[in-house]
Amino acid sequence: MSDTSYLNSEQINYLNEAFKEISRESDRAAAILIGAELDYALKEVIEAFILPPAKKSIELTQADAPLGTMASRIEMAYRMGLISGPFHRELHLIRRIRNEFAHRPAGFSFTSLPVCALCQQLRIAQWVIEGRSDLQITLHLDSPRNRFILAGISNVTLLSGMHSKIQRVAIKSPEFDNGDNLT
Repeated sequence: MSDTSYLNSEQINYLNEAFKEISRESDRAAAILIGAELDYALKEVIEAFILPPAKKSIELTQADAPLGTMASRIEMAYRMGLISGPFHRELHLIRRIRNEFAHRPAGFSFTSLPVCALCQQLRIAQWVIEGRSDLQITLHLDSPRNRFILAGISNVTLLSGMHSKIQRVAIKSPEFDNGDNLT
């Protein structure tokens, strides 16, 4: 049995409510909504960790900036040590599934290839649901749609929990003023 006891009641409530809400959506809407939720949660985690921009510098996480895409945010979170290798892999799988739905014609579903095969590679859904009596989610993880939805909202929940625990490291550096007034 996996140890998911660190999930608090607020996170469990989010899992239950988000699953109910997203389950009512079409396959395309569910995939795109979960992708958007994850992208936002990643942005929040990274912004909590990095310093805010100086007066004359760009916001790193805006759409046209270096950390403006979900893929770049996943990579940065991994490279900064904020997420593990398996978490990194899981987020990229969800991103790929979201992209499949965003760029395919109408009628595409979770049973379509390659999405069905990608969903079977998602592991967090099983880990989260194991041994939890407080989850109101009753589903079969052999359904690619259910596996994707649970994996997506579980990852959002985990990222949100991380966001509240992040602390920036204060590093002392020499102070100087060259007259540019950049900060």
